[in-house]
Amino acid sequence: MEGTLDKNIVKTKMETLKEEKAKLESRSIELDIKTYEWLDEDKITKYILKSKEDLNPLTIS
Repeated sequence: MEGTLDKNIVKTKMETLKEEKAKLESRSIELDIKTYEWLDEDKITKYILKSKEDLNPLTIS
């Protein structure tokens, strides 16, 4: 019984992390679009790559 409860807690936490990751990714895209107005293409590419690196710790496999 205890093992089942632990699995449910882990499953809930994983779902929460996936939701948080999705929110961060959509927010990152919004920020990329907004910053495009004042960054040239070379800089925006670097900014997008950096944003993706910042999200890496939240990657769930």
